[in-house]
Amino acid sequence: MQGVTPSVRHRPGHGWTVRIRVRGQDLEHGKFGEGTEGEARARAFAAECDAELAAQERWQERSAQRAQPVDQLVRDWSRVYGPLRSERTRVTDKARVERLASWFGARDARRLSQADVTQFATEVLSQRSSSVAIGCLSTLRRVLNLAVKSNLLERNPVPEISDVIAACREKGRVGDHAPDAWSHAEVTLILEAARAREAHLVPALRFAFATGARRGELLALRWEDVDFGRGRIAIRRTVTAAGGTKPPKARRGRFCPLAPGLGQVLARELERQRRAQLEGRPAPEWVFPSPMGLLYDERNFANAWRRVRARAQKAGVRPLKFHCTRHTFITWALEAGRPAKRVSEWVGASVAVLEKHYAHVLPQGEDDLSFVVGEERQAPAVAVDSQPRAAAGAEEGDR
Repeated sequence: MQGVTPSVRHRPGHGWTVRIRVRGQDLEHGKFGEGTEGEARARAFAAECDAELAAQERWQERSAQRAQPVDQLVRDWSRVYGPLRSERTRVTDKARVERLASWFGARDARRLSQADVTQFATEVLSQRSSSVAIGCLSTLRRVLNLAVKSNLLERNPVPEISDVIAACREKGRVGDHAPDAWSHAEVTLILEAARAREAHLVPALRFAFATGARRGELLALRWEDVDFGRGRIAIRRTVTAAGGTKPPKARRGRFCPLAPGLGQVLARELERQRRAQLEGRPAPEWVFPSPMGLLYDERNFANAWRRVRARAQKAGVRPLKFHCTRHTFITWALEAGRPAKRVSEWVGASVAVLEKHYAHVLPQGEDDLSFVVGEERQAPAVAVDSQPRAAAGAEEGDR
């Protein structure tokens, strides 16, 4: 049987053993004792394993000859490997799997071509960003490669899928643009819309525009993270898709300073929560809790934000996503001349990322080389003696 070699051998000091190797890897060892009885048991066990492996290989060969619907393959992959991935990744995987399953349907994976994958990528790019297309294609590539390893497919039908991914990535680079940031006037209108529509969101929005914190980091902020005395805030966690918390994206905490006026906003919010406690609400724990005083669910927060954004849009504010509060803070900080290194520490992003995406607001003038001193640089002006040099020398010699 190709690739499978059960063997019976006698090893001094170990007795009769059976070693089963599949494609060069040891799968199982057995020790069956000495003498003819040990040998008989070992050979019987080897024959049993040989028959089982032969049956398994025949099943896999038949599976490789059967149609393999793409929707079934991707959903089976999600069901088997999903529990091994993080909660937030599972949410992303589910969206990708459903997009692949709905587009390809029951199409036989053995008949897929580069043209099919390219057509799928083109349609996704027409509706969503290049990152969405790349994520879906990466998932499809992973599923097809695992199907080959499991003998569900004889070969990967689209070995050129990496080329399609590279083309999507290149198109994303061509379409790169500066992150959207609101103007100061727009932020004022957003806060006014929040006061009129969702007043409890105002402190959270003030915080977001003053720190560049991500939405999950904002919602997971506890009062113990706010150091009024030292004037700084610790970002130590973010919310999870399951409604819990975990370390932030950078896997480590960071500190950002309290902006002017933000300390007073937070102090008033803490006092409000303490008054609410007297009325039966939970003790202040979360800096920006839900209206019931609990950890704010991300979906509910997103719905409240959309209501604020819709009201602000009527006043002329661009309807950008909430994450643009982060872009706005970074843009304002860099425009104000704050060093990129310090800004990167405040927001938990690398300097390289800031230089790539916010180059349009970084200080200009790096090409000014006026500090260089060379032979061509103009010498300072000096007084010129009106007397001829020779006469001056004679006079000096007479002294």
